[in-house]
Order: sequence, then structure tokens, then C-alpha cells
Amino acid sequence: MKHRMSLIMAALALAGAAPLSAHADEFYIAADWPIRFVDRPLVLGPSMFELRGETLRLNLSKDAVGDPISLAPDLYFGIDERITIGIFHDVGICISGDGCGQTYNDFGVEGLYSLLYEGAVTMAVRLGATFNPLDPFVGGLHVGMPLRVSGGDLAVLFDPRLYIGIFERDLRKEFLDVPVQLQYQLTDQNALLVTSGVRGPLDGFGNSVQVPVGVGAVIALSRRVDVGGEFLFTNLAGRDGGVAGRLLLLRLAIRI
Repeated sequence: MKHRMSLIMAALALAGAAPLSAHADEFYIAADWPIRFVDRPLVLGPSMFELRGETLRLNLSKDAVGDPISLAPDLYFGIDERITIGIFHDVGICISGDGCGQTYNDFGVEGLYSLLYEGAVTMAVRLGATFNPLDPFVGGLHVGMPLRVSGGDLAVLFDPRLYIGIFERDLRKEFLDVPVQLQYQLTDQNALLVTSGVRGPLDGFGNSVQVPVGVGAVIALSRRVDVGGEFLFTNLAGRDGGVAGRLLLLRLAIRI
């Protein structure tokens, strides 16, 4: 185990020391942001803002349609060519239903550091804090390493995240989420997305693992604006899985 960790740390050190890419002297900004979804870097350009996230989250689960309906916006800012910071929401602002608990009851902050900026393999590291819910106050750290492998019109994004509970650990302890997204560029402006992965608490992971499955699309209206949506089964193939848990997610991204 120690030998394996040493190899991982050495690989990260080499990646961090390497130059970003041949494009490193002219990083993407909003004006020249790649219109093709599969060609986009994992971090924003210097002084670039992006408002994104789920414009609308609509619960379509059995016996709970419309409970809740919420808005979950995210805002990110590129500090420089390697570092992006942001604030995000898992549930966000509840506009209807009792499923949120309160009108506003969660948020997170994080930073991403680009290790490999552009090319067939892009990679970053993620570190942040998640507070969900706010009442009672539950919070902790999260770490991750988004990695995308692409070629031509096809890309696969791995975005593992580990939550480490700090406050109210009896309510939320360590939680692992490993989403995997298949991205296929249909045309220069339209991409098809297929999402799956595994998620669940580390304590008894095998007995409570969830396997969500979703399909969606993103349409680039311009280099600065995207719209899209996804229909998601929240636990189609995991423990006690089935089609009962369903979400409709509508998304908007604006870059300046």
C-alpha cells in the first residue's frame, strides 16, 4: 500500500511540474471557449466567470413527483490558467415541495488545480468544503481528481470525490461518489451524455452502494452559452435499486 501511494504521489508531482500544453501561452477565455463539449478544459481561463449548474431540479420519483422542485446554481471563477474556485449547490434553493427541508439548506466551496490542461488526457485536483444541510449544521471536506480521456468525438470523464465528515459525523460520515460520464459529440454544437457510476457511504459501502444511470444532452448556443438537460434514475442498479427514484435536470451555463 505504501509503495502504491508513493507511485501515485510521484506521478502527481511530475504532472504538476509539467508545462500545461502547447496552448499554455494562450489559454481559453470566454471569447474563444471551445464550442465542442469534448474539447473543453477542466478549469476556466484567467479572470473568467462561469455561472452554471442545474437551472431546475424536478423530482419525478414514484409517489413524490414535484417534491421537491429546486434551483441549484454554481458560480466559478478562473484565478489564473491553473486555478479555478467556485461555490456550488447539491440541492440549492427549494421553490416547491417539502423534500428540501428548508428553502435554502446547503452549499459548498472548492478549488480546482489543473495538472494536465489540454490534450487527449486532462486532469485536475479538487479540494473543498461541503455544508449539507445547514440546519442542523453538517459539514466536512471533500477531495477529488477529475480525469477526462478523449479522442475525436468521444470522451469519458471520471470525477471521483470523497467527502470526509467533520461536523455532526453521526449524521454524515465519509461518503464516496464516483460518477462516470460518456460524452459523444454529435455535431460541433450538440453533445450526447450518458452518466453512471457508484456512490455510497464508506462504512458498509457494498451494502448500500447506489448506481445512478442517466442520459442527457448539451447544446452550445454560442461559445458563451450552453443549455441542456438530463433524465436520471437515482439508483437504477445499486443495492435495492430500481426505477422508482427519478430526476429531471435542466441546465444552463453562461461564461463571461
